[in-house]
Amino acid sequence: MKKSLITIVAFLLVCTSVSHAQIQVDSIQSIYNIYDFDFVGSGTRAKGMGNAFIGVSNDVTGGSWNPAGIFELDKTTMGISWLSMRPRGNSSIQSVTDLTEANHSGSLSDISSLNFISPIRISGHPFVFSLNLTRNFTDFSQAASQVDIEREFITFAPNGVVYYDTNNVNIQNGIRVEGSLNSINLGFGTRLYDNYSFGAAINIYTGNSLYKINTTNTIEDFRVYTVQRAQVQEFINLEDTNKFSGMNFTLGFMYNSETVNAGLTVRTPFKLSENRERGVYQNTELNEISLATDTVFISELYKYDMPLMVGAGIGYQLTENLLLAGDVEYRGFSGNEVNKRVSLTINPGSSNIEEFVTFDPKWNNSFSVRVGVEYMNNFDFANIPIRAGYAYVPVPGTSLDPLNGSQSTVVNNKITFGSGLHFEQIYLDIAYVYNTNNFETVGFTNDSKNHNIDISFTGVF
Repeated sequence: MKKSLITIVAFLLVCTSVSHAQIQVDSIQSIYNIYDFDFVGSGTRAKGMGNAFIGVSNDVTGGSWNPAGIFELDKTTMGISWLSMRPRGNSSIQSVTDLTEANHSGSLSDISSLNFISPIRISGHPFVFSLNLTRNFTDFSQAASQVDIEREFITFAPNGVVYYDTNNVNIQNGIRVEGSLNSINLGFGTRLYDNYSFGAAINIYTGNSLYKINTTNTIEDFRVYTVQRAQVQEFINLEDTNKFSGMNFTLGFMYNSETVNAGLTVRTPFKLSENRERGVYQNTELNEISLATDTVFISELYKYDMPLMVGAGIGYQLTENLLLAGDVEYRGFSGNEVNKRVSLTINPGSSNIEEFVTFDPKWNNSFSVRVGVEYMNNFDFANIPIRAGYAYVPVPGTSLDPLNGSQSTVVNNKITFGSGLHFEQIYLDIAYVYNTNNFETVGFTNDSKNHNIDISFTGVF
């Protein structure tokens, strides 16, 4: 009897959760594959100026932006930044028969950068070396939804009678994504000739993210055979634990004068690996008594082709206290491929055999524009900077209009403000970033309005 009951319950849950919850899982999972891939440097000052920092790069975070700019620094300096994120907005998922809407909420706090620079001389020639731990981009969101729908269920009694019932199904979903792609940047800057300097850095990419979906399907007053009424619940927990790895180089050039700095950076192409370990845990209960459990583990490996990235920036000291900055950066994503591992053969004592399938994610080239301003107020007790900026940052993925099939670029629009308190050897800075974007595809729409606060402490020795 128990085996028959499990079969009946499994059949019913296939009619409900697979038709609704699984569409949710697959839809959101496809969105999860679309990262921003916004490779920028670190620092609260840069964020407050809209990340327009390629032509400035003259503080402790400069090695993560344009290593040629740090040549201007003549003192050992250390800094740390702390990030707080609060996602807001909403999303909706349209299945064949139902519409589910979710509100974004939650918060995340973590270290966003660690920075160190030190000037030295090698054979009498001056160099400035830097070491940076940079959070290149953060992947964080949280959403919750609840929907009540009606479903028709068929119950086959032992005597051959067939019952047709209409029951309410309550579906609750919780989704949380948190993690980041980080890089360890080891670089140097030195003077080439007169007002021209050169710098280079090696970027070792690391980091991880955790993606979780918790789904609960509840059917009240469910008919078991003929007369018994019961509550049936299905719990589905999906967890992706992802780890990133990769390496490339940054080459930087800078022209310095009393009023104008101009910078150029080149980030070399590389393959970004993402190793996913997925677990799906499912439990079915009848009147809070477990009837069936199921656990599935899947290991996946993705390799993304990251393109050549070329950026140029200018910093213009309009007055002694007023700095204007602007950047443009090109990232040639179009035509790049994604490789997914489809089989792995382990050979003891020899190299493992991996087979990959290659597909075109249909990414677009990205051309970012960033502008910023900094005004330094000088007081007897300290200097207080006032900063503002704006960044227009297209992402590789495209938005698809489900009505006419037209594609459009997905853009992060960032409005930033910043300030601080600068003493002779201690700098305290704060930046606020308001980021919006809209994404749409078949069955899924997303409207994000995220709030980010970055705080940093810098010490000059």
